[in-house]
Amino acid sequence: MASASGPLNAKELTQRALQANKDHQYNLKVYSERLEAELEAVDKLLAVAEIPEDELEVDAGGTILVPGSVKAEGLLESDLSLGDHPFSEDAVKRQRYLQATTMHPMKAAELETLAEAVRSENHRIYALEAQRRGQQPLVGINDHPEGFFGINKVGINWERVASKELRMCNAHPKNVRFGGLATVIQSLIVRHGQNQRTLE
Repeated sequence: MASASGPLNAKELTQRALQANKDHQYNLKVYSERLEAELEAVDKLLAVAEIPEDELEVDAGGTILVPGSVKAEGLLESDLSLGDHPFSEDAVKRQRYLQATTMHPMKAAELETLAEAVRSENHRIYALEAQRRGQQPLVGINDHPEGFFGINKVGINWERVASKELRMCNAHPKNVRFGGLATVIQSLIVRHGQNQRTLE
C-alpha cells in the first residue's frame, strides 16, 4: 500500500509543479508585457523631451462659427474690475470665466504629453477594473479597438492627468480636461476625414 501511494503522490506533485510553472510563466509574460509598454512610454517621453523648445507652436484648436452670433463685449471692463462698486464680484467672476474659456495654444510636445497622460490614465482605469473583477491587470488589453485608450474620456481623473501635464507646463485640471477633449475632438475629425477619403 505504501508503494502504491508513493507514485500517486509523486505524480500529483509533478502535476502541481507543472501547473505552478505554467502560472509562473504566464505571470512573467504579463509582467514583461507591462514592462515593455512602460519602456515604450518612456521612449516616447524621451523623444518628446529632445524636441527643441524654440519649435513652432501648433494650433490644436480651431474656431466654431455660429450663424448670426455676435461676440459679447463688456462696456467698462477695466473700470468694473477695479474699485468698490456693486458689480466688482461679478467682474471678478467674469474675469475668471474668460481666463478659463480662452483658448491657449499648446506646443506639439505638450499635446503629445497630454495624449500620453490620457492613454496611461485609461490603462490605469482598465487595470483597476480588471483587478476588481479578479483578473490579471493587463490581460485582454488588446480587446479594445485601436486608439481606444487615446480617445476614451469616461472615468478619467483629470487631476491625475493634470499632475502629469504640470511637469511640462503650467496647467490647471480644467484646462487640461478641455485640452484633452480638444485632442479627442481633433483625433475624431482626422479619423472622420480619413473615412471620407476612403469613401470617395
